[in-house]
Amino acid sequence: MLDCKYYIPIIKWKRAERGALQALKSEILDCITPVVELQAISIDYATEEFKQTPDEYLEKAIRELKEVFDKNKIFFIDTSNLIDEDGNSFAAKFYERARQNNLKFIPVTNTERDYDEINACLRSMENGLCLRINIQDLDTPDFPKNILDFIAKNNVSVEKLDLILDFAASEMPYSILKRTCLEAINIISDNIPSRTLVFAMTSMPENMSRVVANGTETIERREWLIWKDLLGDFKRKPLFGDYGIQHPEQAQIDPRYMNPSANIRYTLKECFLILKGRSFRDHGGEQFRDLARKLVASGDFFGSRHCAGCNKIALIAELESKETAGNLEKWRKIGSMHHFTLTVEQIHGSV
Repeated sequence: MLDCKYYIPIIKWKRAERGALQALKSEILDCITPVVELQAISIDYATEEFKQTPDEYLEKAIRELKEVFDKNKIFFIDTSNLIDEDGNSFAAKFYERARQNNLKFIPVTNTERDYDEINACLRSMENGLCLRINIQDLDTPDFPKNILDFIAKNNVSVEKLDLILDFAASEMPYSILKRTCLEAINIISDNIPSRTLVFAMTSMPENMSRVVANGTETIERREWLIWKDLLGDFKRKPLFGDYGIQHPEQAQIDPRYMNPSANIRYTLKECFLILKGRSFRDHGGEQFRDLARKLVASGDFFGSRHCAGCNKIALIAELESKETAGNLEKWRKIGSMHHFTLTVEQIHGSV
């Protein structure tokens, strides 16, 4: 179905990332098959209750998916966070409504997940099934037999099976990580037949505390370097995936007590460039304009014509700009547009 020229970003399906996908040029979006991680129902921290019922949540989620994906655009969907107030999965309800709305999806699960969630995925395999294999799975003594047993037990056709080897935000030393990745991909290639195999990981930290206020730092894109360096050594070439410019874990913090700093996350060919300001709550969004000017003047900026995100950066950095400096969400969207575009270009070898 998908060859090595496709890019598989794992996205949190928040407004910034949705907007970034919608703003991409069609030739870039056509090369992206995202893994959409639907988020849990938001909690009202004042009342400690869900802000929506599952039905209200699903109505909004389906509408947002249809805004980005037409009936011919396939995407992976992970519903593991869909838990109601009684702790029960309502993934089955999602898949039913997704089918009713002609969405073309591939459910994503793991062999160790909730029984109801797995069953909902197994009943929704019209376009295939994706198994997400994590580092913990690799460490089990019966791997890869447990995966093969799951496939056989549930009559999963290997012609419609996709595999994601998800290293998440692994902090292994680079040499060990590279060796582990190569061994894992080759074990899977030798033992688990599938339609598609994806390697996914990110080096993006959970927060920007490592960067000093008003400072700049680069963070190596280890996931990209590993994939690129090992392509010739893999027995089977996996597709490349990452987490965009997000960390896999999203801390559940009462927003009333959050005090994040303004920051720009700008992807370079082999690293992330982080430009950090000060507290957004105390110093506001106008500081993003200074950060944008610092980026444009850094020598690392790709230019205003690179993508819609870079165009926004250039507009915000202008001396007499009429473009609003923005907020954290706007800059997550801008950074994601640039990251998605650059990564597709890199995979296609055009940068």
